[in-house]
Amino acid sequence: MIETPQSVIPPLSVVKVTKVIDSQRDSTGQEGREFRVGYYRKRDGLDWVWLVDDQGNYCETVNQEMIKTHFEVISLSTETELFGVNRPVIEAISLVPSTPWHRLTRKVSFVVVLCAMSIAIFVWSHGYQGRGRAAYIFASIFITTIWLRWDLRKKFWFWITLGLLAAAHLPLLFLIRWSNESYGVYGLVPYALADFAVVYGPIRLLEMAIARRSQSR
Repeated sequence: MIETPQSVIPPLSVVKVTKVIDSQRDSTGQEGREFRVGYYRKRDGLDWVWLVDDQGNYCETVNQEMIKTHFEVISLSTETELFGVNRPVIEAISLVPSTPWHRLTRKVSFVVVLCAMSIAIFVWSHGYQGRGRAAYIFASIFITTIWLRWDLRKKFWFWITLGLLAAAHLPLLFLIRWSNESYGVYGLVPYALADFAVVYGPIRLLEMAIARRSQSR
């Protein structure tokens, strides 16, 4: 989460709803939705923040305190003209939040490798080298996906999707006779990328569908 260095969040910043008020009907399905911060209006004052939706409309206002307690700042703008004087119209925000690739640091990658290697060694000890190598690929892809989309951890559909995908991988792991041939350091990269698309793709597509459904309410 990005900490704002000032009391007033600048226009063009991108924020995401992280907390909703259950008692308010309009809050239903809003968690995870992203908005762009619009230009301030002099008659409202700087305490009221206008939110710009995916259609480019100034759809609602929240105060600065609510930005801190109910939203996550995805990107903080450097815009200094708070009221938009001589500035172009703010573009609409994308329906789907950006993927948090910045979370995949070297330290995280090292942990992913260790965890996947542990699973691979276990499978290898109960099978053979080729199956252990396949287990390593599958495990690393699933662990990476979970870490990248940890923001979806409270979503029931996220874990159901991962469970179904993991169940689909089990027959591939134990019924296929994987080759013991050495592929080198980069030889397995195409297989890993293909599996990443198989695992991450459905989650991304579901996220897009749910976001569009939420926006249409």
